[in-house]
Amino acid sequence: MPLLALLAFAALAAGCDGVAAPEGWAAPVPASDGVLLVHDRRGAISAVRVDGQPTALWTFPADGDLQDQVRAFYATPVIDRSAGRARAFLVAYSGDVFAIDLQSGRPIDGWPASVNVGARVFATPAFDGTRLLVPTNRGHVVPVDATTGRVEPALVRGGGRIWSSPLLTGSVLLLGNVDHELRAVNPRTGDVEWSRDLGGALVGDPARDGSTVVLGTLESRLLALDLDAGGATRWSFAGDHWFWARPLVAGDTIYAATVSGRVHALGRDGTERWRSADLDDEIRAAPVLAAGTLVVATRGGVVIGLDPANGTEHWRARVDGARFFANPLVVGDDVFLATSDGELVRARPAAGGAVEQIYKRS
Repeated sequence: MPLLALLAFAALAAGCDGVAAPEGWAAPVPASDGVLLVHDRRGAISAVRVDGQPTALWTFPADGDLQDQVRAFYATPVIDRSAGRARAFLVAYSGDVFAIDLQSGRPIDGWPASVNVGARVFATPAFDGTRLLVPTNRGHVVPVDATTGRVEPALVRGGGRIWSSPLLTGSVLLLGNVDHELRAVNPRTGDVEWSRDLGGALVGDPARDGSTVVLGTLESRLLALDLDAGGATRWSFAGDHWFWARPLVAGDTIYAATVSGRVHALGRDGTERWRSADLDDEIRAAPVLAAGTLVVATRGGVVIGLDPANGTEHWRARVDGARFFANPLVVGDDVFLATSDGELVRARPAAGGAVEQIYKRS
């Protein structure tokens, strides 16, 4: 069984208490021009300037004891630039929620010293402009007021553990869980509009394409569901192993990677167009398109460039000692990848697949 599958089994078996030694896989996000927020080691997020000589502008938390408390970040930072603000919400595995000024890296004024939703957090919260809707490993969704930091009563309580990031679409919040269930919930009342059995655990993030949501399960199924028809199945595709990586919808093609180390390319009707050769390693990070190349990063630290038309491998580069779990970030023609050991790597498909380590916190 692939190691990623074993990791999932171990974490699922751990139940509501989560994992014994969390590492985190928060994806990098843009903070401002030339600056990315990067999960640079267990329990810390840094703002890294990547134009010119890469350097960390600030790191949160700076205090070692607080890093021991938060332990890791699985949730991707949520950026808020509304009403002239420039802040990031950081939601730690511990359930602690922080609101950080993007320029200084310091907690914003007006928030309590401690904000915690009462359970472990693996998934990135949804943000409706006024509240963070934080999913937990106990199956709850806990609203946090974005202005005051006040933790509100749970919007959704119980159900399967939530590892997949919720989707806020129209008037519903889509929630998938490890108990095979997808629910469409009213984000104000918590009422369930509809629910359906996916036939397998949902641990990876879904991709939205208009009124369609594409998601993969641990039953090796990729599903396209119609949001306008109560989540009815538009099509179902049987892959070669578990789908954990978020699918990529690009033009008329859907790209989906499995933990066996293959990429499947499907048309909008679910018909397979091609599948890649065995890429020799497991894939949890989402595939991305940059400079006309489909870029895939593997658990074992290999970055691979595929032809998006037919899956032919054009180049590959190994980053010694790296492991890639976090989703890559595309900025222009470049792809930025965060390793599980706190390094930032840049791949340049337009330069023939040049891959370089550009930052590691000392």
